[in-house]
Amino acid sequence: MLAEYLRAGAGQDLNTRAGLVAMPELRQRLREEMSRSDRTGRAFSMVTLSLGLRTPEQDSPSDAWRALNDDELARVGHLLRLTARDEDVLGLLDDGVMVGMLPDSLEGEAEDRLDGWERDVAALFDGVNDGASNLDQRTVRFAAGTCLYRANGFAGDREAVRVATQVAGRGASATSGPTPEKRGSRAAGRR
Repeated sequence: MLAEYLRAGAGQDLNTRAGLVAMPELRQRLREEMSRSDRTGRAFSMVTLSLGLRTPEQDSPSDAWRALNDDELARVGHLLRLTARDEDVLGLLDDGVMVGMLPDSLEGEAEDRLDGWERDVAALFDGVNDGASNLDQRTVRFAAGTCLYRANGFAGDREAVRVATQVAGRGASATSGPTPEKRGSRAAGRR
C-alpha cells in the first residue's frame, strides 16, 4: 500500500510528488513565521537535510556517492511529510537540499526530529529500522543541521543558517555556532 502511495504522483512536478512546498511558498511561509516570531518572541527552528547514495558500481571506491534522483527525492519527501506535524513546512531547494521549518520548536526538538528522520530515511534505503550500525555498510549519507530563529536572526549550524538566510531571501542577521563536523555525536553518526 505504501508503494502505491509513493508511485501515485507520477507526472506531477517534484515538489507536488514529494508532498513538499515550492520555493516561493516556502519563502513566503518562512517570512510569515519570522514576522510572527519577531512580534511574539516565540522562536522556531529550521532543519536542513542533504542526502547522498552510495554508487552501486563494483569498480567505484567505497566512498563514491551520488545525489538522489527525482524519484528518490520524492520518496524521501513523502516519508518526511508522513512523519511531520501539520504545521511543519517542508520544502526542496534546487540543489536537492530539503528544508524544514518547524514552528514553535526549539533546537533540541528539531534535533530529535532530525534524528528520527535520519532513521526513517536510512530504513527506506537500507531496509533496516535503525539504519546500518556499521557506517561502512550504509547506502545513504546524511549532511544535516539545525538553526533557531529568535530576536530577528538565525543562530546554529553554519550551513543551516546559510540555507535559512538564503530561503528568507533577505539579509536576516545570522550567527553561526559549531559546524556539523564539530558537533560531536550528531556528526559522528552521519557521513
